[in-house]
This record gives sequence, C-alpha cells and structure tokens, in this order.
Amino acid sequence: IAARIKHNPDENLHPRRQVVFPPPILRQAPFVPKKADKSMLVVHPEITLHTDVRAKERQEYDMLVEKKHELEELGRERERQMKESQEQAELQQWRRDVVHKPVKIPSSMKHPFMPEASQQKLTSPKTPKFEVEDRIVKRRKKA
Repeated sequence: IAARIKHNPDENLHPRRQVVFPPPILRQAPFVPKKADKSMLVVHPEITLHTDVRAKERQEYDMLVEKKHELEELGRERERQMKESQEQAELQQWRRDVVHKPVKIPSSMKHPFMPEASQQKLTSPKTPKFEVEDRIVKRRKKA
C-alpha cells in the first residue's frame, strides 16, 4: 500500500466516487402471459377416465374392509362378554362351594361305639430274640 501512495499522490488526496447502476431487469416491462388462441377443451360425456373407475373400485373396497373390521370387532366384543359372563358364573359357583354347610350326622353316629370287656385272656409279652444276639454268640464260640 505504501508503494501505491508514492506512485500516485493525486489519487490518494481525492477518494474515488462509486457509481451504482440499477439492475437492467427493472427497466424492462413486466411479464404478462398471452391469452391462448385455442378454445377450452370439452370432454365428451361418454368418455370415462380410468381414475374415476379406480376411485369407485377403491371406495367399494374400503367399504368392504370397514364392514370386515366391524364384524371382527363385534366378534371380539361378543367373545369378551361371553368370557366375562363365564368368569362371573365360575366366581358365583366358587362362592357357593366355599360357604360352609353343616353335614347331617349319620344315624350310626348318634349312638357312639362303646367298647365292652373281652372274654379272651390278655397276651403275655415275651422279649424278642434278635438275630444280632445270635451273631454275637456265634462269634464268641469261634473265638
């Protein structure tokens, strides 16, 4: 920068003036589309578009699917209600079974058994003869 200052001393005294030009597109006229020379396209009534046919088919299919879902939901609801009613019946039966009910005493129990004295003699106990004692005796004889 110092070298430039030495070469052109007049330039450094007067700053440059900048000129800004407007963009050329602003000077032009705005775009206006031309009107079409052809008349409007008329569709004959006997022509059917495939999109219309497809839309009707899709609408029928959607109705069938919706009916199917409703039937499935109805079946699930019925099954849930049946299961619930069965559980209620089981619960009631269980409650009936759990309640204590008195049992009638049989006629044989009204007069309890009273033992009577027997006519036989009592058994006189004897000391059992264990095999262990026999083995001990045999060992003593051998020794």
